[in-house]
Amino acid sequence: MVQERISMVKRLLIVIILVSAAWTGGCRPDGSAISAAPSAVTEVPAKVEPSQEAPAQTEPSTLSPATDAPSETADAEPKETGESATGPEQSARIEIQPATASEEPPATSDQESPRIETAVDSDKESPKEPVEEPPATKAQDPPSTEAAAGPEKESAKESGSDEPGKAENGQKPDFEIGAPDLYKKCEYILTTFVDEHGKVDYKNLRRKRSRLIAAARAFANIDNTEYLRWSRNEKIAFWINAYNILTLNLVVENYPIKPLWWKVTYPPNSIIHIPGAWTKKYFDVMGIEYTLREIEREILMAQFKDPRICFTFTYATLGGALLRSEPYYPDKLDEQLDDQVAKFLATPQGLRIDHQEEIVRLGDIFNWYKRDFIEEYGDIKKFRDRPAHIQAYLNCISKYISADNLKYVESKGYEVRFIKYDWRLNEQPNK
Repeated sequence: MVQERISMVKRLLIVIILVSAAWTGGCRPDGSAISAAPSAVTEVPAKVEPSQEAPAQTEPSTLSPATDAPSETADAEPKETGESATGPEQSARIEIQPATASEEPPATSDQESPRIETAVDSDKESPKEPVEEPPATKAQDPPSTEAAAGPEKESAKESGSDEPGKAENGQKPDFEIGAPDLYKKCEYILTTFVDEHGKVDYKNLRRKRSRLIAAARAFANIDNTEYLRWSRNEKIAFWINAYNILTLNLVVENYPIKPLWWKVTYPPNSIIHIPGAWTKKYFDVMGIEYTLREIEREILMAQFKDPRICFTFTYATLGGALLRSEPYYPDKLDEQLDDQVAKFLATPQGLRIDHQEEIVRLGDIFNWYKRDFIEEYGDIKKFRDRPAHIQAYLNCISKYISADNLKYVESKGYEVRFIKYDWRLNEQPNK
């Protein structure tokens, strides 16, 4: 009796062992049967391996986005996602298809930390994006303007190239080609839009702005090595023309000029209302950026030391010297400079002699270049009873005024005063 019960218990144990073996390892994940239970037992450690690698999944969050951490994270986290979704039995399936799992964007919270780091990194680089945009905008401005010009675009290409100083094959020509092209473009602007009184037709010049842009570009395309070979007069003429063309370009860019409320004491259409017109606006000349003030003071007046040059600048005002309706040419530069001084002194803004009140009034522009006039005309032994700067001014104008005015200036019973500068825009009246 006892033996029978023992044998029954043994049979039950065998059945339990067989059933448990079949439950834990009787079939593979793909559904195929296995021959014996021990093989299932040997596979258990391999199934535990993904859980042992789990601590390594936290490493990418401590690495910089510049490293390869994002790719490691993409390979590790789908395993964790697979275990949480299907249980440990399905881990082998995830290992069989790592590429498919890595292509799917994980939705776990652990994956969000690398995303946050990447987002922060992109925010740090975001200031670089606007830096790339302005050059693209600037590069597009001239073409869009020429396109808006319509039929005038063809006349802007009379040199055979869209860009001044460029040959048709895109190669930059030698100076012998570039300089005549520069003078040709300046001549068109000045002869077409400037009248004999030095007033500018800004309205039509704005409509044909592509021609003005082409002239301004021509100064940028001149090679500095060729410039160094030029004569003194060639350099002076180059910089004077650059100053005047770039000033016209500045006004046209802001035309019609909008007055600033804190400069109500100036005329509403004055260039003075353009913020930083002489000191904050930069222009490309031979590949270097200059302000108008730098061209005027640091180059023309400081390097060439000829006070007559100050009568060539167009300040886009009625108070300055007249803007010539032609460029300045090296071969007749001295003649043009003398003519500019004489024309300025022949205007009410340059010289006024009141015989009744015994007052000689000079344009205020003389005081702007006081030191230059003293250096050039201060040693002439005339008008020595006057202050040094007045002596220099009178010595200067003596060469350019009429005989009657000179006779009066050489007398001693008058007072010298200065004319208030006229800041109105030198634009032609509406036609």
